Amino acid sequence: MDVQVHWTDCGAEVGARDVRARPDFIVRVQMGGHLTKAGPVSLDSMGRAFMDGTGYGYMVDAYFSAIRDLAFRFSTAGSDQLLGYAIAHELGHLLLGAGHPPNGIMRAYWSEGEVQSVNQQHLKFDSAERAAIVHNLQMRKAIRSQP
Repeated sequence: MDVQVHWTDCGAEVGARDVRARPDFIVRVQMGGHLTKAGPVSLDSMGRAFMDGTGYGYMVDAYFSAIRDLAFRFSTAGSDQLLGYAIAHELGHLLLGAGHPPNGIMRAYWSEGEVQSVNQQHLKFDSAERAAIVHNLQMRKAIRSQP
C-alpha cells in the first residue's frame, strides 16, 4: 500500500493539543487487562481503537495477554505475528471505521483459520480497504500540514 511506519518513543508530543505536534497514531501494547469476549469463536478482544463520535481517532491498544492466549490456543502463528496483525486491525479501524466485514484482517472473530492465514501472510486488507486506507492517510496528512 506504500504506507511507511516510523516508530518513535512516546514523549510530550503525545498529549499535545495541536494535532500537528502529535504523532499520527499512538499504539499502546497493554501487558495485562483486556476486554471480555468479542464473540462466540474468538477469545477475548485483542485490541481497541479509540475514536470520537465522528469516527476520528489516533490511538489504539493491543492486549498482549489475549493475543498470547490466542497464539497458545492455535499454535500455527506466534504471539509476535498476531500482535502485528492485531495492531494492523486496530489501526484499520482508525482509517476505515468501526465495522467488521465477514472476511480479511478486519473481521471481528479470529478462529484457527485466521491464525493459519496470519502464519501464511494471507490475512490482508481487501482492495477497497487498501484504497480507503491510502485515501484517509492522504487526507490526514493534508490536514496536519495546514497552518
